[in-house]
Amino acid sequence: MRESRPIEASVFAEARSRGLDPVIARIVAGRISDETPLDVVLDPQLQHIAPPSELTDITKAADRLQTAIRDGERIGVLTDYDADGLTSHAVITESLQRFGVSPENISHWIGHRLEDGYGISETLVDRLLESLPVPQVLISAECGSSDEVQIVRLKDAGVDVIVTDHHRVSDRGPPASAWAVVNPNRADCRYPDKAIAGCMVSWLVMSFLRQRLIDQGVLVPTTPKLGDLLDYVALGTVADCVSLGSSETNRAVVKAGLSLIAGQQTIAHKKDRPFLQLEESASHQCARVETPDEALDWSGRRSEHEQHPPNQQPPHSPLASSQHLDHTVRLNPLHRHEFVRHSSRHSHSLVIEIREPMWGGRAFPRLCRSDAQYPGV
Repeated sequence: MRESRPIEASVFAEARSRGLDPVIARIVAGRISDETPLDVVLDPQLQHIAPPSELTDITKAADRLQTAIRDGERIGVLTDYDADGLTSHAVITESLQRFGVSPENISHWIGHRLEDGYGISETLVDRLLESLPVPQVLISAECGSSDEVQIVRLKDAGVDVIVTDHHRVSDRGPPASAWAVVNPNRADCRYPDKAIAGCMVSWLVMSFLRQRLIDQGVLVPTTPKLGDLLDYVALGTVADCVSLGSSETNRAVVKAGLSLIAGQQTIAHKKDRPFLQLEESASHQCARVETPDEALDWSGRRSEHEQHPPNQQPPHSPLASSQHLDHTVRLNPLHRHEFVRHSSRHSHSLVIEIREPMWGGRAFPRLCRSDAQYPGV
């Protein structure tokens, strides 16, 4: 039997008095108490976000990254493969490049869903330690709080690991071998909002690092803030299903980020977000497959004839540079004949192939248009 969520009558009445639709007013009244000002729900503001300095270990993390930037050290960025992980990856990478880190000094490590799983996994660390040159500093995002075993391996190999995360920390505490562990859910962390996503933790760390670099004279005081990266944070926050009802921070960054995304639909803004260019160009460079099932089958194929370096930025990630577009949105010539044969009988499904260099040339199809039983996929 389905039960209705109880609502705060006073909140419902105030929401209706402000002109909210009855359905919206009921949703709001079912999620906040009368002790919560309605304005923090209806009009959340970035200025109310708690300062990043309240995050335990953030100063240690920033100081180590400042040293790496000053000395030209190699920095690795390691994240999960989900939306929170990839948007965290984008926030960190774009920030480091703005702070003067050469793209050649940044390596990218994203676990494979089937081969590596979540976190700083054994197989991912194997590949990282086999790479040349090995990064001297590794910053994780949205993972690492429970990965002491693998962090020990990295430390023993001379890699300083900075963990940024939002997941529950083990009862044994944060990983002792990490250089720093920035996680609002540490028992000894006084950051007030425990519901923020991993991408928001990454954004706070990078914002704190920016100010630190300004204070030390590495960056000029006019260096722009990182507010324009909140589109990534909004995407990762919504996709990770963290609470919007209990977190004013999440509501504020989602509101700000969605406004940024809405403004990026013009050609002028798309040049700064190459993945939006990819969306636009996809419809012009698609191939036909017979069924959605065949598209899924195609996604599992590997090309043994085209391998890529294991630590490059994934072309289909939010950070894919514009130089990737021409060679990313294309058909694998080795399989082109198969799609031509299918297209003579069916033309309802269109896909593009996007190669993931970190995953050994695996092809991932994406339906651009479908009039079949799975519209909008």
